[in-house]
Amino acid sequence: MTVASNHLNFHGTTHGGVVFSLADCAFSLASNAHGDAAVAIDMHLALTAASRLGDSLIARAVEMTRSRALATYRVDVVRGDGRVIALFTGTVFIQSPD
Repeated sequence: MTVASNHLNFHGTTHGGVVFSLADCAFSLASNAHGDAAVAIDMHLALTAASRLGDSLIARAVEMTRSRALATYRVDVVRGDGRVIALFTGTVFIQSPD
């Protein structure tokens, strides 16, 4: 995503909620890629650097563990210059088919 003016906080940097939403979308796509219904049960975000108006942000999700019932993912949000601006971890409950 490209950071727009409506994504900024009062300091002129990208609002943490925007970064969280981007990471959460990548998390959702990755956790549901197996075709099972996966529901988030825990998520954490650490902001490690700022981003600003016009910056390009990419969220990359990686499945770290998966069992029949739970899966955990790591999402790195990276600025266009390669700097990691946020580290997100999330766990999902994998719903069994009815």
